[in-house]
Amino acid sequence: MLIGFANSFFAQQFELYKKVPAFAFESKELGYDVNIEVTVPLELNQENAASYPVIFVFDMQNSRSYNYILTTIDYLTSNSQMPLCVVVGIEAGEGMKRYNETQLSISDSAAYGEKNEAFIFEELLPLVRTEYHGNKHLTLIGHSRYGYFTSLLLTRRPEELGAVISLSPFLWQGNVDVIEELREMTKNAKPNRTVYYRFSMGEDYTEDYLTIDSMLVSGELNSNYFDIKGELFTAAGHTCTPGITIAPALYGIFEFWAERQQLYFDNYNSEFEVLESIQQEITEHYGQELNLALGILNGKGWFFFNEAKYELAIRAWEEMLKAYPNCSDAYLNMAYAQKELNQDPTKMLALFRKSLAADAFYTPEEKKEILDGVAKEEW
Repeated sequence: MLIGFANSFFAQQFELYKKVPAFAFESKELGYDVNIEVTVPLELNQENAASYPVIFVFDMQNSRSYNYILTTIDYLTSNSQMPLCVVVGIEAGEGMKRYNETQLSISDSAAYGEKNEAFIFEELLPLVRTEYHGNKHLTLIGHSRYGYFTSLLLTRRPEELGAVISLSPFLWQGNVDVIEELREMTKNAKPNRTVYYRFSMGEDYTEDYLTIDSMLVSGELNSNYFDIKGELFTAAGHTCTPGITIAPALYGIFEFWAERQQLYFDNYNSEFEVLESIQQEITEHYGQELNLALGILNGKGWFFFNEAKYELAIRAWEEMLKAYPNCSDAYLNMAYAQKELNQDPTKMLALFRKSLAADAFYTPEEKKEILDGVAKEEW
């Protein structure tokens, strides 16, 4: 079912992510192979890992936009503005295949958008959740024809999506009016999470943008379940909107998460009482538990350590290990706290060395340097 193929895209260096070998997915629904590339958190360990939100990025063959989107995700994640995710690049079919993948049969009898929908949700998504620890929060990112298709999928499957980012979409094809579908969706659908729709247009499809914008202003698209916002860049070319839009769109989707985790970091007086309620708020908002950022959890530990509150520092790093069980730094940090408390850190150091050996974040050279430094400490 999975056949490896050579990765022809530009090599990229990420802070918190790594690419796994690309492969061709043999889709029974589509009847042909689809080239796929998965980018996962560095800390992913198949035997001991949390789950992560999933992002599907269509039109992977457009390497300029695709690589820019990956870099933006890494940048926002590294700055604790969005959670670690599993990012899946999906290459569109060549020529008429791309058209047929994004067109419903009611618009063109030769098209097979319904089969593509089944491929996405019934074939590829289960694989990503099983093999790469993807969770229930799914974001779709599509441009142009795939901007249209992802917008349409939102109206067809609002209960299964967390967000859609639609870049320079057209919103009407024969017998399919996406704007009217959006109206019906916001009126009738009640998903168990806040569902985000972010869209942008450049110099083309301005009329569609103005129509949706007027509906937002008038309240026609108001809903307690959907967060819909758009951007119009009147002089931007069709291929520029992905680069202009992607960072604010992703930030807007995960802003609630970023604000809530900051409350935990800033709430020094109530210690850990606020953490459970914050995590519950995040779960209710996104319909899925999303771990707080590693930097936030680690920073909380170091705040207590620098305040000489070593028991609280250990508790903070224990909380970090619940979210990031493969983070060897937590064990070493707790050993330093135990040292300050005049406790025996031998057991904690043994856990650190075991964890470091399996830690994918550090290179072998970096691991040796860390171990050499630990060996020089007076424990």
